[in-house]
Amino acid sequence: MHHETVNALTYVALAVSSIGAVAAAFAAWQSWRSVRLSHRPAVWSHLKWDFLGTPAGYHVQVHNDGTGVALRVRLRTRDADGTMSATSDPPIASVRPGEAVPATLAKDGTSGMLLPLPAGAQNADDIRPVIRYEDLAGAHWELDGKHFRRLGGRRHLPDW
Repeated sequence: MHHETVNALTYVALAVSSIGAVAAAFAAWQSWRSVRLSHRPAVWSHLKWDFLGTPAGYHVQVHNDGTGVALRVRLRTRDADGTMSATSDPPIASVRPGEAVPATLAKDGTSGMLLPLPAGAQNADDIRPVIRYEDLAGAHWELDGKHFRRLGGRRHLPDW
């Protein structure tokens, strides 16, 4: 009878410790997930059409309203047919939370970075900005007009 009692207590202890280990693993996963989500940048752009002379493009101000730092921020414009513009400026190295680059955008729009229009663009209303950036975890993100998506993990993406 003594061995049966020990064996039963052993199985109960093993079951309780297994449940505890599963609960600890789940708590660690939830903690990792919440930290990852809490430090995500949210980058968007403010565009002003260049009305001076011929329409050269948009003057752009980039904002980060998220809680994380956005790295290697790259900008282009896309028309309704999907044609992309050529990049005019080098990537922005980083945009901190709450920061805007450039810090101010003049009323005439001339102080922002100039993004050219796609070749053959006819209507300024059909143009939308495309922003790509990385977060501190190495994930790549893209905001294309109103569509936001993750592009992939830590692999290097071309600069267009």
